[in-house]
Amino acid sequence: DVVVLVESEKIGRRIPNLELPWDQVTTLITDNNLAADLRQAIEARGVQLICAEVE
Repeated sequence: DVVVLVESEKIGRRIPNLELPWDQVTTLITDNNLAADLRQAIEARGVQLICAEVE
């Protein structure tokens, strides 16, 4: 399994030191500020999505 932990604001950005295709990610853990369209797109790829509650 490949678990990725990332802040929602960084999803969709190109991160220079991370070149991991979505098809290799099994679980994504992020915060609950992730936009609904991104949630749907990530889940449509078969990635388990865990959104942590933030204040």
